[in-house]
Amino acid sequence: GYLNLGLAPAKEIENILDAIGVKVVKRALPKSAVWGFSVTSRQWGNCIFVNANCTLERQTFTLAHELGHVTMDRDHSATVLTDKQSPARADDIKALIEVRANAFAAAFLMPDMAVRNLLATLGIESGEQASALTINYLRTTFGVSFDAMLWRLVNLKVLTKEDRLRFQSYIRDEEKHAPSPSRDNLPERYRNLAFKAYQNAKISIGRLAELLRTDIYEARKKVKEFRIQQVPV
Repeated sequence: GYLNLGLAPAKEIENILDAIGVKVVKRALPKSAVWGFSVTSRQWGNCIFVNANCTLERQTFTLAHELGHVTMDRDHSATVLTDKQSPARADDIKALIEVRANAFAAAFLMPDMAVRNLLATLGIESGEQASALTINYLRTTFGVSFDAMLWRLVNLKVLTKEDRLRFQSYIRDEEKHAPSPSRDNLPERYRNLAFKAYQNAKISIGRLAELLRTDIYEARKKVKEFRIQQVPV
């Protein structure tokens, strides 16, 4: 509560951490399974290390996850986040603390009301109305991975677990590697509207390519990636 972030997505998390005195260190560890860790000491205060070889979305989630430890764990000294996290059991206190940090990160990066407000502006009321385009627009807006967005929507009861499994196949290969910023610098809402116009057969693939500032080959590749089928309305 003391962070006083309102409902806006926390994409500027590094600025927020700096403002509250949490030091952030980023270094690339290509061969490490460690996503990041946090340390609290009298000498250095609160510090969070992030593996810069991870995707930008994973780096953001790691920062929020470790912030959860720093702010919620009693007598926090050090915690490590890796890709080898074990499922939590009722008697496994350490694993449950990790689950709590994950829940904190999800709520911090994807606030309940902010997600619902954005869904309302898109006219989405249930999982049946959602598409891969919807999920991608949401996850890009909030600066998280496709999978993190899916889990958040499941926990908010917008999607069912069956919906999540249906959408899992849309998780793109490039999300598994450290990404580069979008080359076209087009606003995500603009891109989403262009895809919607094509899906509703209001524009041709050639026009879609023009709007996306790319060629027809790349436009077709994107259409196939999101499994968009034209449906005249």
